[in-house]
Amino acid sequence: DLMMEFDRYGFAVYEKAAEEFQDDVRCHSYNDSVDDASFLTTQRVWDKIVNNWERYTNGSSNKLRTHVKRGIPDTYRSAVWQLLLGSDFLMCNSDFDYSESVQQIHHDLADADISEYCIDHAIITLSKYECVSYVEYEKISAEKVARISVMRQIMVDIGRSFPTHRKFMAEVAEGKEGRAQLFRVLMVYALYNPSIGYCQGMAFIAGMLLMRLKEEDAFWCIVSLFEKSKYLRGYFDKSLSRIHSNAEVFWRILEQKMPKLWHHLDYMKIHPLMFVTQWFMTLYTSLPCWDTVLCIWDMILFEGTSKVFNVAITIMILLEEDLLKATTLTELMPCVLKISPKIVEKTKFMQTVWKTVLPEWEIKAVQAIIHEDKAEEVTKRKRFEPELDEVNRKDKRSRVDEAQSDDVQASKSTLFQKLASMISGTEDIKKPSTRKSNSHTPKRRASDLRRRRARPVMIEMTSLDNTIASNSSASLLNNPLYASRSRQGINANNNEFSFRKQLNSEMLLKSSLSAQKPTMGSTAREKLSFKVFNTPTPLRASQIKKSGKGSKSFSSPVAMSPDVELNEIKKQSIRMKLELDNVN
Repeated sequence: DLMMEFDRYGFAVYEKAAEEFQDDVRCHSYNDSVDDASFLTTQRVWDKIVNNWERYTNGSSNKLRTHVKRGIPDTYRSAVWQLLLGSDFLMCNSDFDYSESVQQIHHDLADADISEYCIDHAIITLSKYECVSYVEYEKISAEKVARISVMRQIMVDIGRSFPTHRKFMAEVAEGKEGRAQLFRVLMVYALYNPSIGYCQGMAFIAGMLLMRLKEEDAFWCIVSLFEKSKYLRGYFDKSLSRIHSNAEVFWRILEQKMPKLWHHLDYMKIHPLMFVTQWFMTLYTSLPCWDTVLCIWDMILFEGTSKVFNVAITIMILLEEDLLKATTLTELMPCVLKISPKIVEKTKFMQTVWKTVLPEWEIKAVQAIIHEDKAEEVTKRKRFEPELDEVNRKDKRSRVDEAQSDDVQASKSTLFQKLASMISGTEDIKKPSTRKSNSHTPKRRASDLRRRRARPVMIEMTSLDNTIASNSSASLLNNPLYASRSRQGINANNNEFSFRKQLNSEMLLKSSLSAQKPTMGSTAREKLSFKVFNTPTPLRASQIKKSGKGSKSFSSPVAMSPDVELNEIKKQSIRMKLELDNVN
C-alpha cells in the first residue's frame, strides 16, 4: 500500500519507508543529465568496442580504461560484463550441462513436495529434514539430506536479497519468477562446485547479475567470478580465508594512509571485519546509490578485486570527519554500515575513487609483509615453546614440593605442643619451610625468559685502550671508532683522538658515496620501503626555476629527487671534514 512506483533501476519507491525494508533503503535521485549528441557519441563508441573487443583488449588497455572511467551505458553493460568475465568462453568449453542440473533439482523438489515458486512454504516443509529421527525413519541418504540442507539455506537467504527490487519482490508476479531463478542459479552452482556449495553473500552477487542477464548467462558469470583468482576465488570457501586476509590488508593500508583515523578506530576496539565483510562479500551492493554501485562493478570487473581497497579507502576518506566525532560504538557503526547517500553520490564518489592512488604492487607488498609477520610469529612460538614448557614444569614441581614440605612440617607438631598453645592462648605458628618458595609466577618467569633472550645490544667502554662489546657483531668491532691505539694513533697523555689520515680525500669520498647508494633488502617490508622511497615524486615549488617574466622552466625530477639531494648534502659535509683535517 505504501509503494508508489519503481525507479529507473527497478527499485520500489515508497511514500513512507516500511519497517521491514529498513536494511534495504535506496536513493532514487539520479543525476545523469546528458545531451542527445554526447549520448549518441557514447553509444557509437561502445558499439565499436563491443564489436571489436579483441582489438581493444590485446596490448595496452589504457584506451579501454579511459572509456570505462567515463561510464558504460546501460544498454551495453550486460554485454561488456560478459566479455570482461569471459563467461561465453567458459560455457562453450565446459562439459557441465545447466539444464540437466535444473532437472535434478526439480526431482529433489518433487520428492520433498515443494516448489521454488513457494519459498515460504518450502522453508517450513524442509525444516523437518533437520530432525534426525525423521531422516532415519524415512531412510533418506546422507547425500540427499546435504542437498536439502543447502536448498533450505538458499531459500532463507533469498528473502533477504534485494527485497525492494521488482525482480525479487514476493508480491509481484515478476518477483516470484525472479526468486525462482535466483534459487535455481545458486543451487546449480552448489552442484557445480560441491567443495564450496553455498555461502551467505552469494545471493547478492547472483541477484545483481540476474537483474542484467538471462538465467544461464548469469550462472556462467557467477562461475567466472567465483573461480578466477582475479575476482572472488577464496571469498566464499568454508574458512573465508581471503576475506580475513583482505581485511588485514585494508587495516594496514588504512594505518599508512590515514593514521589519525586508524588510531581512533583502534582506540575504540574496532575490528575491520565488523564492517568490511559486508562491503567485500557483496561487492558494495549494499550502498544506497545504485548508479554508484554499477560504476563500482564496472571498475572491479575491468581491474579485478584489488579495486575493492580503493573503494574502501575512499569511503573512509569521505567518512573521516564523522568517524572522528563518534565516541561510542552506537554512534560509529551506523556510519559505516548504513552509509548516507550524500557520501556515495556518483559524481563526487567515483572521481575520488579514481584519484585514490593505491597501486597493485603496494597491495601485494602489504600482503607479503603480513605473511612474513605471521611466519615470524609462528617461528618464535616454536622456539620458545620447549623453554616455556620447561619453566611451567619446574614451577609446577616446586609448588608440589612446597605443599608436601608444609604437610610434613604440620605433622611434626605434637599433641602436647597443641595443648600448650591452647593453654597459653597463642596460635600455632608454622615454622618457615626450609625450601625457599619461588615468588615468581609461571607467567612472570616466562616473560623474564623472553626478556633475557631479547636483551638489546650493549656496548661498554671501560677505557680508551680497552673496548668491551657484548652481543655486538664483527662489523661493529672492525669500525675505526672502536679500533686499538696502535691502529688509530690515540694520544694517551691528554686522552684525545687524533686519527691518522690513512685514506686520502678521493678514496674517502668514493667510499662514502658508494655507501650512500640505496640497496634493496631481502624482506617484504624492506622492499616496500625501498620502492616507496625511490618512487619519483612530483616537483616541489622550490624546484621550479623562473626563466623569465610569466614563464617557468622545470628542473629534472630525477636530478632533484630526495635521494640525489641527500647525496649532494653529504658530499659537502665530507669536503668540509677533509678541509678541517688538513687545517689540523
